[in-house]
Amino acid sequence: MGADDYIVKPFSLSELLLRINAVLRRTKKELSPFLTIGPLKLNAETKQVFRDGKEIRVNPTGFKILQFLMSKSPNIVSREELEKEIWGFNRVASDALRAQIHLLRQLVDKPFEKQLIHTRQGFGWSIKAEEKDAGEN
Repeated sequence: MGADDYIVKPFSLSELLLRINAVLRRTKKELSPFLTIGPLKLNAETKQVFRDGKEIRVNPTGFKILQFLMSKSPNIVSREELEKEIWGFNRVASDALRAQIHLLRQLVDKPFEKQLIHTRQGFGWSIKAEEKDAGEN
């Protein structure tokens, strides 16, 4: 469930405070508006997406999906995770997500040589750049 520490009773408040601070130090990340996966760059502040230096105009829902996939890369994100992230607990049409992923592929992958958005049948989607061969620089 994500727990990485525990404390047994009885404990002192100073020990609890020390453990809370330790967890916060471990999980503190530098928040940046930029996400980069290979040739794909996303700026969360300006809502711009670039691939190989070319700007790609993505609709707001597509942008949210792309941002979430990139933030979880290279992990696979399930349909349920994506729908909850994008639409919350509101029910959406069964093919709404699939249509948005298709549109994203048309914009992000189709005009370019290498595919970044990957489908894992029965599991979900991921976005990742192909790794270079061991002999390449």
